[in-house]
This record gives sequence, structure tokens and C-alpha cells, in this order.
Amino acid sequence: MERIRQVKKFVLDTSVVVKWFSGDEDDAEHANKLRHQIQEGLCVITIPDLLFYELANALRHNPNFTAEDVRVALDSVFDMEFDIRKVDIHSVLYNCACFIKNIVAIAPCIKNFFYRVSQFLQS
Repeated sequence: MERIRQVKKFVLDTSVVVKWFSGDEDDAEHANKLRHQIQEGLCVITIPDLLFYELANALRHNPNFTAEDVRVALDSVFDMEFDIRKVDIHSVLYNCACFIKNIVAIAPCIKNFFYRVSQFLQS
């Protein structure tokens, strides 16, 4: 009898994706382990649409990245076919912490809420 593999679902934070491209950050090894699990189909990831802007901004301010490096990094993330959720513009207009509000807003849509790479890998 074939066992049905349960796929884990998470909301991913931009700081984790940045670690995929900046190997010298804390928990980069854990972040890359998660990336491999995503690529193997073991995890389904939901992200806010702001992640792409945040990632581009973080990488372009890193002196180790050229404009081409940033483009390649963004393309590789686009190719991962995440479940992308639109952010709530009201959080920006009313000076709320946009990232936190939107992550919390989309987290109930899935079973698990992904705070940090190290927390995920310890479970």
C-alpha cells in the first residue's frame, strides 16, 4: 500500500529568501535546506506580493550584488511558483507595520505560520 505524503504549508518571510542569496547570514544553512525542500515539493509556500519588492531592495543594497545578480535572484524566486497573496494597502496608509500585518492576515489561510527558518527546522 502506497503512503500518501503530507505536504507542509508555510507563510514565508522575505528575510528567509534573502538568506538563500547571502550565504554569510545567520541561519543561511537552514534557509537553504528549506529551499531544497520546497524545490523537492515537500513544502508549499505562501508569500505576500511585497516579498519581491523587499527582496529586490535588500539585494540591491548589498555591495556583493550587481544589478544582474539581483535580476537572476528575482527570476529564480518567481520560478518557484509560490502562492502569492496581495497585501492590504490600508496597512501602509495607516502607518501600520505592513509586513507584520500582511503576514498575519494571510497566515490563517494555511495550516502553519512560518516565523523563522530555525524554528521550522526544529519542528
